[in-house]
Amino acid sequence: MKRWTAKIGNMLPSLTHLTMSDVHINEDDFYQLFGNFSNLRSLDISGTNILNIAGISRLKQLEVLALRDFSIATYTELKDLFNLKHLRVLDVSQTRFNLHSRNNIVEQFTECKMELPELRFMDCTRTSLSGDILECLLKTQRNLQLVTTIMTEAETSQYNDVRVLNTAYFHKSVQALVYCLTARKEFDSGYCMKAIRISISEDNLQNLNIPSCIKTIVKSMQTFDSISVTQNGLKCLIIFGMLYSNQLCSNGVTLLVEALMSFVYLYKRMISEAYVKVNISYWNAVEKLVNLKLGKLDFDKISKTAMSFLLENRVSKALRTRASSVLCQCIHRMHSDELKSLSEKTENVNRLVDILEWSVGQKNETKLSEFFEITIKMTEKSSKACTNMIQAGIISISLSCMEKVESNDITTKCLELLTNLSSALNYDSLQELYTSSNVDKIGLMLTRQKNDITFQTTSLLTKLLHHAEGNQVQYKLINQLLAESNRLAIGIDKIHI
Repeated sequence: MKRWTAKIGNMLPSLTHLTMSDVHINEDDFYQLFGNFSNLRSLDISGTNILNIAGISRLKQLEVLALRDFSIATYTELKDLFNLKHLRVLDVSQTRFNLHSRNNIVEQFTECKMELPELRFMDCTRTSLSGDILECLLKTQRNLQLVTTIMTEAETSQYNDVRVLNTAYFHKSVQALVYCLTARKEFDSGYCMKAIRISISEDNLQNLNIPSCIKTIVKSMQTFDSISVTQNGLKCLIIFGMLYSNQLCSNGVTLLVEALMSFVYLYKRMISEAYVKVNISYWNAVEKLVNLKLGKLDFDKISKTAMSFLLENRVSKALRTRASSVLCQCIHRMHSDELKSLSEKTENVNRLVDILEWSVGQKNETKLSEFFEITIKMTEKSSKACTNMIQAGIISISLSCMEKVESNDITTKCLELLTNLSSALNYDSLQELYTSSNVDKIGLMLTRQKNDITFQTTSLLTKLLHHAEGNQVQYKLINQLLAESNRLAIGIDKIHI
């Protein structure tokens, strides 16, 4: 639409902020803009087709000017810029990254050898800025307080009289990330994040304000969706958990665990072999933070996240091992009410039973023992959890485990689980469970035990005696239990057949 500046100028005569970035602007409209919006305080014409800003001095109130990706032929085309006596912020950075053609606007700016008396901040990111050009810039712009030199030849330059925003070391990188986040510079945020990751990986840094850095990283990851930001951000969080946990207070631990849990979905995209080491580091970091026993952690959320991750089809054995360790630690750390709440939700129980079934197939005795422990713990807290587990097939899985894994410890835990589950069964259900075939299996497992029958087995016997009521199959199991046990003398007089 031609002559829009005149029309909008009449409608909004007091307009103070105008953004026209990345649009095609008619030259006549552009030059009329200077007269129609004389009250402008901020103007953004980044990435437009404008090649000459002659006449811009008519915007006498202008304080902020963005000229990102702006290109001119000679420095003379910039001279009118120096008549903006109130200009405080000037952005001449380059966003369309090209290694072979860096924007030389800063060099042309210095060739003008003129001063903007109120200029305090200048963004020169990814331009052809060198150390010599920066020195020249600082000599002519005597009131300049902050210059960004990110991804320039002057990246590591330091001056006493002016702040140089770059990624020379950790604290500078964090400050640069804060600026890039505020300025909505996605590519540059990824670059700063990478610099932070390298810094905390290679250097043993002390006295860091880690919580503040975590908040900035998380906000950047929530704001930008680029691979560079998300991957480098997650790696930073992992490194903080693995290498800097000793510098974290309770609030810092809580903040970091919440951040890691919030972004677990990113690693679900990266389950391939190429990312196995990173995934293992992720769960190692979570486990290490949980084991610190600091902060108010949401064990319910962590447990659900771990269970969901464990059921991903492409998760490797090594990853399952790490995630399952986190799951077990969290369930052991839960308060009674938290565990009851987790146990009574059908979805959670189904997930746990599925994980237990997978573990039986792997025949990993250590993991099986851990999973049986937390399953037993859940059945102790809620009869509803017992019912949900029975419906999910836990009994057949337990019997299968006793049959496939020849371990005294596993057998004992299976019997303990069966005892807890039996307490939730009515008479008809008990009849279905203790069939002749299942009784034979349990009896066979009992003969394998090297130690005396446990108290839990005694409890199972008591339960069966109470419900036998003439059922010959159950009496068969009862006789087996009696034959194997030498500890039934205690309280035997209270058992009624």
